[in-house]
Amino acid sequence: MTENIKPDNIISIQLLNLVSKFIFWAAIILSFTISSVLLYGTISRSDIKSITEESNVNSDEIKNLKMDGINIPYKGKHTQKFKNKLEIKYCSFISLPISKRLTILFSTLLILSLIVLCTYFFKRFMNLINKGLYFETYTIRNLRTISYLILFIWLVKFISWIFQSNGIVHPLNNFHISNSFPSINLLIASLSLWVLSYLFLQGAELKKEKELTI
Repeated sequence: MTENIKPDNIISIQLLNLVSKFIFWAAIILSFTISSVLLYGTISRSDIKSITEESNVNSDEIKNLKMDGINIPYKGKHTQKFKNKLEIKYCSFISLPISKRLTILFSTLLILSLIVLCTYFFKRFMNLINKGLYFETYTIRNLRTISYLILFIWLVKFISWIFQSNGIVHPLNNFHISNSFPSINLLIASLSLWVLSYLFLQGAELKKEKELTI
């Protein structure tokens, strides 16, 4: 029988545990919001011209919108700029063919689901750590699961980027998470977590063997 190590008022661990719960619920809310907007845009038949007229956005502004998403060629307050930029990107999205909209929708839903799963396993991992279950196999397996999920996110983004790299209108870039080239940092994070989980699992196995010999 292994004895759990109960942390004695480790504020940092308790704080991380609370943060993990907040991140989990924030990811759910954000995913639901993004999914709802994309779903509405996918099935919407709104007149694009009327939308751009209402938001005072013309075709020149759409063409001049920069890829980095920082500089916007029209004047106004920052909140108005951000609102106009989102409206431009939304108009660009609903102007796509239905096949590309469906591709963006399903790939984004898959990526968001994987992100929510990552936050869930991180929340469960921190909950076990907060209880003092540091070197238990079921605690460390959460890290390995997160590493696999991050790898799947990279693969989905890469496959989606290949299918959507041709024909995507300019303002849509850097807005939808499924049509930008996946960052190499995701692969590094996945590999790092996998290595850490492997080392900790080996340590947990050695701990069990030591306890059995005693």
